[in-house]
Amino acid sequence: HNSFDNSQFHCWLLDDADKTNSFDCEHVNFIWVQDPPKEPIKDQPFVVNYKLDWEDDEEYEAFLTWMMDNDWLTEAGTNLTLAKEFCARECGDAGSATQENCCVHHINIHSCPEAAIHERNDVCGPWIQPSGSVFTHTASLATNITDWSTEVVLTNEGT
Repeated sequence: HNSFDNSQFHCWLLDDADKTNSFDCEHVNFIWVQDPPKEPIKDQPFVVNYKLDWEDDEEYEAFLTWMMDNDWLTEAGTNLTLAKEFCARECGDAGSATQENCCVHHINIHSCPEAAIHERNDVCGPWIQPSGSVFTHTASLATNITDWSTEVVLTNEGT
């Protein structure tokens, strides 16, 4: 997600994530359940509440079908009922979560300085460069599809 609004977010395959292989997550929206502060303060923690959202059940089913079509819900095969059950169950430890045992096996919040975002065609992603142009602020979570709440601390100016 590239700003503190609901305007833009990106997805990456967990393996080999970099600025060139992001893609649109079809049939799903990312929304802030509660808006983050408009002007966060360096080193002052704040909580972000966010979730994946669909217009209706038909859109949710289209999202699961899209995931199955891309072999990202391998346990479900092509069975929509199994896909719903798989994405409703708890996953356990984020460190051992994979697409084979967890529907959302890696989700977290990243931030980038605005100047760096504009230099990268409005993409702020999961790769962490030595230059410090991308900062990860939250631990990754592995969960069922739910609302998430994560504490964020911005430790660098301009992120």
